[in-house]
Amino acid sequence: MLLRLSALFLILLRGTASWPILWTANEPIPYFIASDMPETHRAVIHQAIEFYSRNTCVRFVERFSRILFGGFNIIHGDGCYAPVGWPGIQIGPIYIPSIDNDISLGDGCQYFSTAAHEIGHILGVSHTHERWDRDDYVTIDAANIRKEYENNFEKEDFDTYGVPYDYGSVMHYSTYAMAIDKSEPVIRTEDPLKQYSIGNLRGPTITDLLMVNRMYSCDAKCAGKESICKNSGFLNPNDCSECICPFGFAGRTCAQRPKGYLYGRHCGEAVYAKAKWQILSIGPVYKMTRREDEDEYTCHWHITSRRGRNIEIRLKRLAERDAFHDCRFEGVELKLEKFDQQLLQESHPRRVARSVSYYSEPSNEDSTATQTYYFPLYTQLSSKSIDKLCKTRNQKEQPESEDKSENETVHKAKFRPENTKKISRKQETKEKTCKEIKSLGGKTLIGARLHRVGGAIRSGEKWLLTEFSTGYSVFEYRTNGSDSISSNDPYRIHTLNDPFQGTDHTIVGNGRTFVYNTAASKIIQFANLYTKRILRRSLNISNDPLYHHSFSYVDIEFDESAVWVIYRKPHDHHLTVSRFDSITFSEKARWSLTHVPIEKNITNCFVACGVLHTVSTVVSHGRSTNRITAVFDFDAGSYIHQNTRMAWEWKGYGVPSNMYRRWIGNDRIPEAHARVSAILYRRKRAPEEVTSSNDFVTIHESFKMLDFLNCHWALYCLDRDYALFVELPYPTTFYEAKRFPFCYVPFFEQATRVAYVTIDSLIAHGKKLAETPQPRTVLFTNTARCGSTLMAQMLSLHGVSVCFAEPHVLTNLSYLANEGYYTEEFLRRVIPAVINFFRKDVPSNQICMIKTASTETRLVPLFDETVPDLTHMFMCRKNGLTSVERLLLRDKTMRPVLEIYNWFPHIADIISLRCAGDGDFLRKLYPRNILEWAAIVYGAPYSHYLKNKKHYKAIAWYQDVVENGEKTISDLFEKIGIPLDCVPQALERLEHDSQGGTCISRSNQAGVKVSSAEVIEEHRDRLEHFAVVMEIPQEMLLGDGPLRCAVSCRESHPCQHGSHGLTFAITYASFCSCFD
Repeated sequence: MLLRLSALFLILLRGTASWPILWTANEPIPYFIASDMPETHRAVIHQAIEFYSRNTCVRFVERFSRILFGGFNIIHGDGCYAPVGWPGIQIGPIYIPSIDNDISLGDGCQYFSTAAHEIGHILGVSHTHERWDRDDYVTIDAANIRKEYENNFEKEDFDTYGVPYDYGSVMHYSTYAMAIDKSEPVIRTEDPLKQYSIGNLRGPTITDLLMVNRMYSCDAKCAGKESICKNSGFLNPNDCSECICPFGFAGRTCAQRPKGYLYGRHCGEAVYAKAKWQILSIGPVYKMTRREDEDEYTCHWHITSRRGRNIEIRLKRLAERDAFHDCRFEGVELKLEKFDQQLLQESHPRRVARSVSYYSEPSNEDSTATQTYYFPLYTQLSSKSIDKLCKTRNQKEQPESEDKSENETVHKAKFRPENTKKISRKQETKEKTCKEIKSLGGKTLIGARLHRVGGAIRSGEKWLLTEFSTGYSVFEYRTNGSDSISSNDPYRIHTLNDPFQGTDHTIVGNGRTFVYNTAASKIIQFANLYTKRILRRSLNISNDPLYHHSFSYVDIEFDESAVWVIYRKPHDHHLTVSRFDSITFSEKARWSLTHVPIEKNITNCFVACGVLHTVSTVVSHGRSTNRITAVFDFDAGSYIHQNTRMAWEWKGYGVPSNMYRRWIGNDRIPEAHARVSAILYRRKRAPEEVTSSNDFVTIHESFKMLDFLNCHWALYCLDRDYALFVELPYPTTFYEAKRFPFCYVPFFEQATRVAYVTIDSLIAHGKKLAETPQPRTVLFTNTARCGSTLMAQMLSLHGVSVCFAEPHVLTNLSYLANEGYYTEEFLRRVIPAVINFFRKDVPSNQICMIKTASTETRLVPLFDETVPDLTHMFMCRKNGLTSVERLLLRDKTMRPVLEIYNWFPHIADIISLRCAGDGDFLRKLYPRNILEWAAIVYGAPYSHYLKNKKHYKAIAWYQDVVENGEKTISDLFEKIGIPLDCVPQALERLEHDSQGGTCISRSNQAGVKVSSAEVIEEHRDRLEHFAVVMEIPQEMLLGDGPLRCAVSCRESHPCQHGSHGLTFAITYASFCSCFD
């Protein structure tokens, strides 16, 4: 009822409220990306968000569950769309939110410019061609706009913030956008010379960025600063000493020419125009990469002349290809006078009269040529066999005898689908329009792959043959009504722009579009053999051949309803199938067929009538026998003739879980396998709680080989029986310290699936990993609150080292070993495997840094014994007791947990493992309050360090890092093997709150009241006793006259020193030591 009432207010008050409603620039804007978002889309979303963050004062923060209010969700919906501004209504101080806060980036929206366009909308930027002053620049042909898109061309009375009209804005529609008649423009420019400058598929222009910066008053951050920007640039609100420049200009003040790159070398130049003509020549400035999206080669020329002279430019020749509006990047852009506007000239002087569509027009011939039949490679099919491949899917198949005449079969081949009665999907499945295929044309299937045979595809009267393994040529033959090729001379030879690999290609679109896997890539290419139009799709394809005795990495099929791509992902041992639309060639669905393993006797697969068939070949006594098996029905979404059932598991509920698994027969995990399970529920009181195998309630999916645990799987925790891995949206190296001060937080919050592995399998696979080249590894232990998070970020250097900050699997080992749960022998067995799993995804030419929590210091001797190639470093700090006290006081449950632990340690461990980390000292000293507990937490790691000092190669003190950073970091880098030229990059982290955005950031800790100097003096005797028991210097706990304060960064405040009331200003170095 509340939602309906809100909706009613939205309807009644929309006309009177200000629009669009802007977000606040003072707080990050939360956003959530749907879990089904393809990786190609997800990458450009982050790229677009990072672009706006870098060039405006607007900030974003990613959430990992759907946002109802106060943020926006990015979904993989139908099409590309977004609301404009903060969804809802604002009247004075009253804001009525709306739940319509979805940005959709569906198929075809996987481009940076598209993501930037839609995010521009959510920031409050409307279409440029909807500006109130648009009639001065363009004319809209309303009669030629498709009805459902008319609202996207309505003139709106919104503030333009003094930003000039930019034809090339990323928020401007193109000439023929949403046209009914694609031969007639929807948008015409008042200046005919700018007709081809409309729209922009590169990304936001300088005016788009200026609009956002002015909307959110970002220029206030540089108020009072003199502008140094030239050529229409403006001051960067994130760094007022540099400028944001228009495309074509670079440098701090936008006075320089971008270098430009072409095939790895610089291109373009600064030219002085003279009285005589000069020729500027450059080769192709465009390439297609192995990604789905395009990459640019861009060259810049700056042409100047004497004041008062006119500069004349003639385009003599451009690339020999037709120009068309679907071209995403090719073009020559001329900037004249106003450098803040995008002026794109089309890429060909002989422009075609209409927008050229990607694919050719459909054939009107009433013949078998209008149907394309694809059948498995290495088959020789009679027309009867072709009929069995269900060329007319919507017609219910009638019982036929095997001796029907060929004429009858051919007659059915000419049957036109449009004359059939449409039936529902359910009815179609129920009636089983396609019989299960048992064989094809008798003994004509060649199962054993021959190393001299290429690909063969038939479409109507055409045969298309390709060379073996790889090549550029497609040979077209004509059958002239026969089922065989009668001539050795091809009818036509088609040459591809990019070479194919393998032999499992197909053709669609009446035999005009050749679909193949591009050589040495993971790209599926759709190439029209006649118009030369190409489209690329990227898939995560394994580098190993799909079948045994095969040179194909993918198997591409077409069954009249869709294009099917059969492949396997890296480290998978089962088939994955992607379905692509046969017209738009966008990926519509994907199936991971875990119950269809790639066995040695599978030599081929094909799809007929939406059913996947495998072809198995068995060779006996020199003869091969082939078996065709229907394995998966894509329409029904189910396996065929397989007893599959989902097994529920209640991980962590002991006897009921084990009994249930034993009942369904999956209680034991096979050797060298993992039990992969979906996550039903996450349960943790707080993210900082030490990880355990009970953190997830899961549902069993399947068993996988351990090779399945690729770079997206991270080791989460251990118990005595199992290791628990979590699958993450990004490779594990993405979760380094600069992005995530504590990697255990995203490991818990972002996990998509979990995998359980037996300890024996973990150890065995760890030894297998050790056989591959390993990166140099540094174990970084430390005391609590010593600036170790800052140091971790200084040690995470792009291309040099990857630092993981506090993986809780090591904390779990330390805590539970201290409580007697793990034996020393168990630790000796598992520690090498744990280290190997953590560094498996770090390149061997880089350094893997593992920054631990404070308690792992006690395990250093065992680490050094079991992993001899580890390098150890330690970090400590002086006067840190009250900072640790502040950390413990932040959580109000700490005091009762401490009381329980002093009396019943095992019961306290069930409630929380917080005390277990230093339980040995707690049981000796019985701390009476949080201050005394803080003394143990602070002093224990240093105690272990002093006892095991011989194992360490370096130690860093926080005060030295802050006060004499360059020398301290240089000495440290030299000892642990990091190049010294990385020191300036590391020192940049001193300007940041290393724990910003976390529960223990400076802002979150500032309000916590800690013990005064007088209180510490009252506990002097107890603290001195603690120092004696822990065998550490007393000044570690009592300090040199404690200096404690609570201030915000870079401010100078008076602090009380001792009881004498002396005041002095805190320096930058000493203030930081109060917090980090």
